[in-house]
Amino acid sequence: MDEHRALHDWWRDSFEDDQPPNRKALDPGEMPRLLPGLSVFEIKQGQWRIRLAGTRFYEALGEEISGAVIDDLPLGETGRSWRRALDLARETLRPVCGAQRVCWRGEERPIARFWVRLPLTSDDGRDHMVLGHDVFRPFEESLHTPAIAWAG
Repeated sequence: MDEHRALHDWWRDSFEDDQPPNRKALDPGEMPRLLPGLSVFEIKQGQWRIRLAGTRFYEALGEEISGAVIDDLPLGETGRSWRRALDLARETLRPVCGAQRVCWRGEERPIARFWVRLPLTSDDGRDHMVLGHDVFRPFEESLHTPAIAWAG
């Protein structure tokens, strides 16, 4: 997705000393067209919290999820993949991306979610935050969109 590539390019260009960008380097004003799909995740005490979820999440899910703990969201089986992608980005300090059908409140919706997760560092050099971007598309339309996973 062009939006994912744009965010990845910003992330890659913001590296310092082979380290992912510091969370303070993120200036949403620099990327206004990406804001609706932007998300920021933070791990504290082993739990991933959504610090920020752009308006696309609300449009797709019908609820605000900013501030929520992922384990508390009604994601069904897809909650495990949300956590795994965040853990993998944090552990490897590399991009993680994928696509999946949206499940919310126990029902699968006719929507596909294409996502990318990019690790960020904090002032103390710890890797406790992940930057994300999501695109939601009608599922039938998505069947014609090739899915490619990449890292680097």
